[in-house]
This record gives sequence, C-alpha cells and structure tokens, in this order.
Amino acid sequence: MALDPVRLAIVYEYAQWRKRTPSSKLLRDLLHNVVQHDSEKGMLSWGSIYDGRESDPLSRQEETWSNQILSGTHTQAYALRMINNLDLNSPA
Repeated sequence: MALDPVRLAIVYEYAQWRKRTPSSKLLRDLLHNVVQHDSEKGMLSWGSIYDGRESDPLSRQEETWSNQILSGTHTQAYALRMINNLDLNSPA
C-alpha cells in the first residue's frame, strides 16, 4: 500500500468485472485521502517508526471498533456520517 495505494482500487474494480461502482469510488476517495500531504506537519507527527515489535494493546473503544468492523455490525447511519464528513483535501 505504501508504494501504490491506487493498486488496491484497481484490483477491487477488476474483481467487480472491471466496472466502477459506488464502493470503488468510495475506495478511491479514501485512498486519495490517505496520500494527501500536510505541509504544516513534520515527520514527527507520524509518531515512531514501526520496528517490528508488538504494538500497545487496543483501548476499549478501539477494540469495539475493531470488533464492529470484523463482524460487520457498524451501523449504516454511522458509516454514512463518516463518509459525508470526509474531507478529501486534507490528510486523514
């Protein structure tokens, strides 16, 4: 993903019989947001570099979100609110 974040969208569209769908557009929008650069922030804003060690355990809220993503139980209203509030011109 770090080398070519658009590849994920391309592979997804190939899996959809090479058609652009609303979900592939959303995926492209999200990937576009991921590669945005904020010139006012320095490298330290990213935090420490991953060195292969185990990360800190998830907080209770992060654990809840993770379980909802994996089980598909996030509410549609929440998902739509997140999509509608997404600013594609600033980094996530």
